[in-house]
Amino acid sequence: RCAVIHTAANQARSDIQATRGELSSLRSAIKAGGSLTAGQGAFKDTFEKKFGVGSATDRSISKVDAVLKKSYDKIGAEGQGNTIEFGGVNGNQSASASVNGNKFTIYDKFFVASVDQQAYAIGHEGVHSGGIRDYYTATNPGFGREAINYPTAGSSSWVFYGERAANFLAITDPAKGFDNADNYACLFSIHCGP
Repeated sequence: RCAVIHTAANQARSDIQATRGELSSLRSAIKAGGSLTAGQGAFKDTFEKKFGVGSATDRSISKVDAVLKKSYDKIGAEGQGNTIEFGGVNGNQSASASVNGNKFTIYDKFFVASVDQQAYAIGHEGVHSGGIRDYYTATNPGFGREAINYPTAGSSSWVFYGERAANFLAITDPAKGFDNADNYACLFSIHCGP
């Protein structure tokens, strides 16, 4: 089981590091005031889908990069970073972590997911450990995931997970997009779900 977790953690760290490289490239181009390459333009579009139209500024890119760096460090290389705890079955969760916490809990569902989905889960939980929460709503917005056995959901029943949910927050309330874990996870992982 540990080898599976280490493989997923290594992929999550690689995905985050690659995204941090794209953030650095975009930030440099924006600061220089020149035109963007096709790759930088495409990444800028992706960034603004997660954090709001016009959000690709030096300040916002720096903020996102700082969260991703902290998440990367919290995931850690083998023997470093957060500790791992096994949690058995817990509804539809494959993993969990507290905001600013130092531990990942891995549930049974994690081990039946693909390596890419496992890496996404570790990356998402790394974002929580890096200080970012999940947003919830009491009504089904038509996307996201039902929050079953999510202790932080309170009376809310839908969590903003997945590409559509992240994009919705960026459009309707960009400030919440900057404080929702899947807005970050969907930036560095194509496996964050619909």
